[in-house]
Amino acid sequence: MGALLTAPLLSFSGCGEIAARERPRPPILIVALDGVPVRMTGLGGPTDARSYTPVLDQLAQDGLVYTRCLAPEPWSDTSLALALGASVEAATGNAGQGVNGAPIEPLAARLKRAGWRTAAVLAHEGVATEAVLQGFDEVRRLGAGDEAGAVATDVVREALELFDRAPSPPPCVLVHFADPRPPHHRYRGLVAEADAPYAGPCVAGLPHAELLRLAPEFGPQDFERLAALIASEVAAVDVALGQLLDGLARRALSDELLVIVLGTRGAWTGRDGRVGLLPGVEPEVLHVPLVLRLPARITRARHGLSMRGEVDMPVTLLDLTPTILDALELTDSGDVRLVREGAATPASYSGAGRQRALAGRSPGRSILPGAPAPPRLLRVGTTRGHALAAVYGSGGALLRDLETGAERGVLFGAPLEQGGATSLPELAADLDAWLGPAPKKTPAPRKKR
Repeated sequence: MGALLTAPLLSFSGCGEIAARERPRPPILIVALDGVPVRMTGLGGPTDARSYTPVLDQLAQDGLVYTRCLAPEPWSDTSLALALGASVEAATGNAGQGVNGAPIEPLAARLKRAGWRTAAVLAHEGVATEAVLQGFDEVRRLGAGDEAGAVATDVVREALELFDRAPSPPPCVLVHFADPRPPHHRYRGLVAEADAPYAGPCVAGLPHAELLRLAPEFGPQDFERLAALIASEVAAVDVALGQLLDGLARRALSDELLVIVLGTRGAWTGRDGRVGLLPGVEPEVLHVPLVLRLPARITRARHGLSMRGEVDMPVTLLDLTPTILDALELTDSGDVRLVREGAATPASYSGAGRQRALAGRSPGRSILPGAPAPPRLLRVGTTRGHALAAVYGSGGALLRDLETGAERGVLFGAPLEQGGATSLPELAADLDAWLGPAPKKTPAPRKKR
């Protein structure tokens, strides 16, 4: 694995602007990790946590790792679509696209127009949505009809076949791994705890619905077993990532390959009694890996700025598409930026009103070193935070009550009457008032003896 992972990133100063005809067109690999908790990697989780991803950790040392990256949604398909530049309307299945009739061009379509060949390999049909696949010429769907999806080694084989095509035009290949999602496989020889004898209800191959049904009866050993199964799948995906990078190195694609690895969402492994792919705005779900390794030709053009190391500022996957376009010198393409329609933004909205509620923020911005720093992102916490899904943007958020379907736009730093708040406690109190009291649980009737 070392051939690709140890390629140095050199920075030189003063190369100036790159003319359009000289813009780099490297092959691009985008790896989407479905259900990989950050705390099982070495990329910004607890410092005392064990990492099961040595390949990904090494890749991060050779590039940029964003240790405080948030997924924009707790659903894999929507989160990936937004990372790939889909509009919020398209990604969430609402009518219309863009704002005030202005189209938002997704990443794959933009790259195809600029001369790349686009293709995708998806390990789970759940992410094969129209919003995710906009602009991809060739799509290989694996794991159709399989709740867990295709295993990572099958995905690697298909991805390498796509790179084996003629080198011109250069390929942009999206690779989606879905192993760390129920029903969980049992990979042997990777995590000792997963190989240990176990006779409880949390077994490999347990369907998601059955896992959720049994979880209230789980004890500490059962939750530890679930975490071990997920860890073994995270480790298996990391091994597959190494196989993919090794295969590309053998094809002499190492030095000029632009590599992006992102997580679409995390996963519950038993903390707070929650398991599986339940939504939430907690870090367990929304804190995701994000690593960029730029080829040397691009790093030399970045005015001497280092393109490696940890980036500690809060970012979101909404920033990924503008960042890639910035790295490829494609930012002069007239990329759409949402504009403010007026001083006030409605405090609540639904349907078509969403477009107006998004006024005043952009769908994301470049987060490469040297780009203007995005505003600080605030974490939203309420007494019913588990009932909220959030789409975070630069300076704002779209919040959805998962119980009622009600939606709310928030501009961070704006007065409450304009849909914002001046402090996090004020925002939490305001959201609690909007959500109302948590519904009381009706106790189950006692059985007569």
